[in-house]
This record gives sequence, C-alpha cells and structure tokens, in this order.
Amino acid sequence: MDIDLEKSKYNLIKYNENNKLKEFRSAFCFSSLTILKKVSSEKLKFESELIYLEEEIDVLEELKDQFPDIQTKIEQLIDLKIHRIKYLDIKVRAIVSLINYLSKF
Repeated sequence: MDIDLEKSKYNLIKYNENNKLKEFRSAFCFSSLTILKKVSSEKLKFESELIYLEEEIDVLEELKDQFPDIQTKIEQLIDLKIHRIKYLDIKVRAIVSLINYLSKF
C-alpha cells in the first residue's frame, strides 16, 4: 500500500492500494475461482456416482426375483450400495456447504 501524504480531516494517514496489491488481489481471486471449479467438479463426480448406484440397486432388485437362491447375497450387496449412497450424499452436502462458504469471499 502507498501512503497518501495528505492527512484526512481527522489528521490520520491515508493509504492507497498500489499495483502490487492489485496484482495480489487478482491472483488470489483467480485461485479462489479455480478452487471453486475443482470443488464443483468433485461434487458432479459424486452426484454421478450416486445416480449410478441408484440404477444399480434397481437392477439388483430385479435380479432377486430371477435368482431366488442367492437372494440373501443380493440383499447384502444392496445394503452395501445403500451405505455407499448415504456416504456420498453426506459428501455432496459437505461440498455444497463448502461451495456456499467459499462463494462469500
């Protein structure tokens, strides 16, 4: 920052933003946008996996009727997929919170 040699009406020193500070601010804002893009990309990846898992569970439900002898194993696999969905849902919510927080700056 540069010092403005004129005093304010309250006899305080005034400071002005110089070019280096403007460059720093530009670089910082660019980084924030880059981080937001990366975080948003991760969110999309998790949402895509959520859709994939939900579709897979639907098909597994159909397979239970076709293969009654392994119905228990299929149900166990469905439970694992549901657990993964819950975990990914929590991750997506956390990322949304992070995006909202970072967007304030």
